[in-house]
Amino acid sequence: MALTGTPVDLHIRKYKDVIEHELQQKGSVLSALMTQTKGEGTSLSISRMGAIDNAIEVTARWSLIEPDAATFERRIVSPVSISSSSFVDHLDLIRGIDPTSQVVSAISLGLGRKKDALLYAAMSGLAARELDGIPGTVAFDSNNTIAVNSVANASATVVDNGLHEGKIKTALNILAMNFVDLDNDEIVVVGTASQFTKLETRLESLGQLRRDFMDKTPLAQPGLARVLTGYKGLKFIQYQALADAGNLTGGDEYVYIFPKSAMTLATWNEPKVTVEAQTNRHGHPWLINAMMDLGAVRMDEKKMVRVICDI
Repeated sequence: MALTGTPVDLHIRKYKDVIEHELQQKGSVLSALMTQTKGEGTSLSISRMGAIDNAIEVTARWSLIEPDAATFERRIVSPVSISSSSFVDHLDLIRGIDPTSQVVSAISLGLGRKKDALLYAAMSGLAARELDGIPGTVAFDSNNTIAVNSVANASATVVDNGLHEGKIKTALNILAMNFVDLDNDEIVVVGTASQFTKLETRLESLGQLRRDFMDKTPLAQPGLARVLTGYKGLKFIQYQALADAGNLTGGDEYVYIFPKSAMTLATWNEPKVTVEAQTNRHGHPWLINAMMDLGAVRMDEKKMVRVICDI
């Protein structure tokens, strides 16, 4: 018996897919910038003792000792549960999607982005604490905020209120006056691509992207943050935070400059991924879920500088 029809009709079409992820932030970029510890119990307290400034010059024999009461403060970190999930059904399997690989990877990336949103909000939000046993919160120190129109320490006339070298110098000056060890502590700058582009353009016009201003040769470093990293010994981290809590709206945005010890990230449970068949649903789809428990707190307001920049 002769077969009829075209060759296309007589063969089953089979495709080999190469799955690529949509453009997105690939997981967390902020967690590595913080001091990390293991969370335990319903909350974690991190204690520190205040400075004792009662050292005096003794001018009289047998004079009375007047001790200074030391202050003790605890910063409190409470866990937040974050989760990301997706269904994969038999139609996805027919299309060649492996529920234990690419979908899991995409969910993990999304979980990392949510993690960063929480960490970013903690940079400028209220920090929970106990001061001498009394619970409360402490707000961001307004003295550590650099105004959008600040031109202090600028090397030349400022025509754009975005991030420029004058604001960087002012931030470092604030940290130094607060006794942050700029020589030994790694100082990071967290900002958006827009602000890093403005700073790069400004430094290029001033001739400050030369080797004598940088740790590395700028032209050999791809990307905005890598080109700037090394300027005044700073590490630049790009984070697109326009929609996150802790960032401004209405034409301005924040850039944060701080040492790693300014923030503490506590993790109660590392990300756990489960892949389970949902037998109570038609087609028995796979439910892929990733979940973790974490919290973050600002440890010292004097170590965190917030720079307001025009978009």
